Amino acid sequence: MDAEPLRLAWLEASRPFTADQNRGIATGPDLVFTPGAGRVGVTAVHGVVHQRRGHVRQAEVNTAALAVVANQVIGASTLVVAKTLLIEDANRNAEHPARVAALAHGLWGTDRVAIDVHGQTDRPVDLVLSWGGIDFEASPGEALARRLATGFAAAGFPIDLGGRTTGFAAAGPTMTRAAAESGTAAVQMEISRRCRTFAQGSDRGRVAAFIATFLTLIATEDQTATSLIDE
Repeated sequence: MDAEPLRLAWLEASRPFTADQNRGIATGPDLVFTPGAGRVGVTAVHGVVHQRRGHVRQAEVNTAALAVVANQVIGASTLVVAKTLLIEDANRNAEHPARVAALAHGLWGTDRVAIDVHGQTDRPVDLVLSWGGIDFEASPGEALARRLATGFAAAGFPIDLGGRTTGFAAAGPTMTRAAAESGTAAVQMEISRRCRTFAQGSDRGRVAAFIATFLTLIATEDQTATSLIDE
């Protein structure tokens, strides 16, 4: 994939979510679901300012837009929280509308691949790929995480597999854990700021390489999921 046009598409897709200081468009929908042609779904529930335990948490910027581009370019189904909601966030709230929608739209299930994208501050690793906790070892999510890790590492992105270094194991009441419990091959992907920022002085080449690699690997997973299920 030609990386720089993808980076520019990502930048353009970010505008609705960065409106009103990353709160999204107040008059717009709470959630945006866009169906795709394959079996891979990409979710982003922290792409705008959100709330946890009564405290405001900053947006994990450009994660929702990454999901949008996954739909535009490779036809993945996507579900994003599109504006700030004054309720406990979806990674802690079993009744969050995003979880209800993920089930209602068929994003989760034994024939599905789910990637929940998040943002982390810059660390020695570029990405954390986890699948719902150590008791999900040998799960479909672990196998998915290992395949993604191999692809990202080959492209030069340092990986923390399973959250063993950073602690991001997705083992709490997370979207990924809920998806895994429904039989989904589910991974939580924590993306470093340097791989998803459009700020002045950012490494455009690294951001472009990240999105190109991400989309290539996700497209491959959609083909893998389809071929495994249809055999």
